[in-house]
Amino acid sequence: EYIDSDAPLVIANSDQFVEWNSGETLYSFEADGLSGGIVTFEATHPKWSYAKLDENGFVSEVAEKRPISNLATVGIYFWKRGSDYVRYARQMIAKDIRTNGEFYVCPVFNEAIADGGKFRVRNAERMWGIGTPEDLNYFLENYKGKV
Repeated sequence: EYIDSDAPLVIANSDQFVEWNSGETLYSFEADGLSGGIVTFEATHPKWSYAKLDENGFVSEVAEKRPISNLATVGIYFWKRGSDYVRYARQMIAKDIRTNGEFYVCPVFNEAIADGGKFRVRNAERMWGIGTPEDLNYFLENYKGKV
């Protein structure tokens, strides 16, 4: 009920530390003709979700836990209208599209893309996964900025 509106929606996972220009990135996703955008970084490990681009630079497909490109998502997603996310999430759930028995946020984009939705990606400057004890320890030992 809170996000099923024409207002923009930003979804951010809680297990990452992202170095990025949030204002510039989100503003770029509000461009005319776009349905939204996905913040990415370069990786190929199967623990991430991925976006693949078409020849025009639009997202043509996303995949959860399966590298289909080197554009891994950082877990920050922008929808120009929250109601679009709600509609396509419901559609994905009705189709029972799961990964490892769970519903994920990223695959909702495939439903919108199949319906003509246009999405772009924008790379973050750096992304640190902190969702496992090993990832968190690596971040704490190697991050040089202020947390």
